[in-house]
Amino acid sequence: AFVFKGNAGDCAAFLVNSDRKQSATVNFQGVSYVLPPLSISISLDCKTVIFNTAKVSAQYGTRSVVSSQKLDAAEKWQIYKEIVPNFADTPSRASSLPEQMGTTKDASDYLWYTYSFEHNSTDAQSAINIFSLGHVVHTFINNLYIGRKCSWKSWSQFPLSNGTNNITLLGVMVGLLTTFDAPQGDDPVVLNLASMERGEAWINEQSIGRYWSSFYSPKGVPSQHRKTISKIVYASYGNPLGDCTHYATGSCYSSNTRRVVEAACLGQMRCSIIHSGNNFGQDPCPGISKSLLVDAQCG
Repeated sequence: AFVFKGNAGDCAAFLVNSDRKQSATVNFQGVSYVLPPLSISISLDCKTVIFNTAKVSAQYGTRSVVSSQKLDAAEKWQIYKEIVPNFADTPSRASSLPEQMGTTKDASDYLWYTYSFEHNSTDAQSAINIFSLGHVVHTFINNLYIGRKCSWKSWSQFPLSNGTNNITLLGVMVGLLTTFDAPQGDDPVVLNLASMERGEAWINEQSIGRYWSSFYSPKGVPSQHRKTISKIVYASYGNPLGDCTHYATGSCYSSNTRRVVEAACLGQMRCSIIHSGNNFGQDPCPGISKSLLVDAQCG
C-alpha cells in the first residue's frame, strides 16, 4: 500500500496487487479489501475504495462498422432538372383543376397544373387563392418560382406582366399527417420514412426536404431503414480477450452468456445488459474481475 497523508489529516491510499493471475485479500487499517489481479485500488479517505483499475473495460466498449456500399463515385449521383410546363405544351385540358389522386392513379406524388390569361390591369399585384385536397402547392408565375405553402391556407401575392401570363402549380401529396411531442435535449431527431418510399417531409409547415429510397438490401427493404439485431456472433461473460474485431475466450467464462444475450437483444434495435454475475447464473470464477464482450450483427 502507498499512503499519503496531509497536515490537516487528509489521507489517500493506493492498494496494489502486482500478481498477474491471482486476486489478493489484504487488511488495511482494520478493513479487508479484495484486489483483482494486476490492479490498483484507490481510496481518497483511506477507508472507501472509489476506483479499481481492473474494473475498467473500455476496450470492450468499442464498435466496428463495415461499409456495405460507398457513395463516393460521381456515377452514383444523378440530377434531374424538370422543366416548368407552359399551357401551350400541356397534353390534357380541363375547365377546372382535376383531382390529383384520380388523375395520377397514385403513380406519382406530383401533378403539374398550368393555365394562361391576359392581364391588362394597372394593378401590378394580384392574389391567388388555391383550394385543394393536396397537401403542398408550389407556385410559378411566368417560370419564376413564387413560393410554396400548405394547401389548407395556400394564398400568395405575386407580380403580373401586361399581356399573357402563365401560372403553373405543382401539387404534392405528402400522404401522412401526424403530430409528435418535441423530445428533450438538443440531440438530432431522426424520422424513419422507409415505409413511405418517396415524397417530401414537412415539420411545422417547413419543408425539410424530399426523400426517396434509392438503394435496397438483399431482402428488398430500403438500405436506409433502421435495422434490428439479427445474430449474436460471439458472447462471453468472464475475462475475454481482445475487442469486437479480434477476440478470444479467456480462462474464465459463463456458458450461459449467449443464451442471456440472445434473449435480451435479438430482434431489437438496441439492447442493454446489466454487468452483473446474477444475470448469468452461477459465478464461473469467483474472485476474478469480469467483463462482457459481445459481437452482434444487424440485418
